[in-house]
Amino acid sequence: MLASVVIRRVLTVLAVVLVTGAAGDALAQVKGGVMRVGNLGEPPALDAHWTTASITETLTNHIYEGLYSLDKDGKPIPMLAEGHSVSKDGLVYTFKLRQGVKFHNGKEMTSEDVVPSLARWGKQSIYGKALFAQVADVRAVDKYTVEMKLKEKSAIVLISLAVPNNFGAIYPKEIAEKFEPAVKATEYIGTGPYKLAEWKPDQYIRMVRFDDYKSRNEKPNGYGGGKTAYVDEIRWVPVPEVATRVAQVETGELDFADDLNLDAFDRIKRNPGARPIVAKPYYWLVAVFNKKEGLRRRWPEGRQSSIAWTIASPPSRSPPGTPSSPACPGTSGTRTRPGGSSRRRATRRSPSAS
Repeated sequence: MLASVVIRRVLTVLAVVLVTGAAGDALAQVKGGVMRVGNLGEPPALDAHWTTASITETLTNHIYEGLYSLDKDGKPIPMLAEGHSVSKDGLVYTFKLRQGVKFHNGKEMTSEDVVPSLARWGKQSIYGKALFAQVADVRAVDKYTVEMKLKEKSAIVLISLAVPNNFGAIYPKEIAEKFEPAVKATEYIGTGPYKLAEWKPDQYIRMVRFDDYKSRNEKPNGYGGGKTAYVDEIRWVPVPEVATRVAQVETGELDFADDLNLDAFDRIKRNPGARPIVAKPYYWLVAVFNKKEGLRRRWPEGRQSSIAWTIASPPSRSPPGTPSSPACPGTSGTRTRPGGSSRRRATRRSPSAS
């Protein structure tokens, strides 16, 4: 099943898409303005370590960053890390941190923040737990160096640190240590291009540009590379009804809406103020049988052969810079990365946009 998205095409919207990694090279960007985004509802948390919810993933990737991120091809690239080296036996990863990166509270990010953040993530996140089952120790070597020792060689170190869902966001030491892994953090301070300004449940979440954000020097590249926060403010509005999200984009009440019903795609396409696009998520959907009691005990005679199926497509990637894509509504399964089934999106054109 395909999901769909509508983006209202104004200069400020195109700019925010750049923050998530988009390359809007063909269109001019200017700073300023407010982007209004229609969410599916309220996020369960703004603690990136705490939940795999797609809505939390989208929101927190504006506030926080990890040591690594995914490029346009779904490969790990440095974000808060400058780079890394691996010992000859493959058991020790040494990460060099970028210098001069500030948290939203003005404090510089150092190894003192990275170590407790990774420790917390490793006890709560599904990806952190998978990695830390192979980790013997993580320690600060100096202010800008972190060492990770493994129990055995592992191929998942960098990809685990780079995945944007339930990701290894780096928090200030005082927050990482204040909130136990199983306890939702309720203080939201990161190094990302936007900082949380206000959260009014069931009304909106307001993020504002972090003026001291230190971007990487590279060009935008998937979830990574350089990021420019063009809009002054992003206002995330919960709009649970899909028909309402479509209507509010058409009337201009929203600049962006996520997960629209499939038949809205052609309707939006016919709208002279909209441009449809297709976004491909970085995962595929997998259905897994409950085998606790065995298939034979529940299946009728003649249908006792083991069956497994997968909804999948060849590995693909989201168009550069599009917001992350949640699992399609109405489906049941496990999100497995990389790869992905297609989703539909559209960009709304304002009359003044060329």
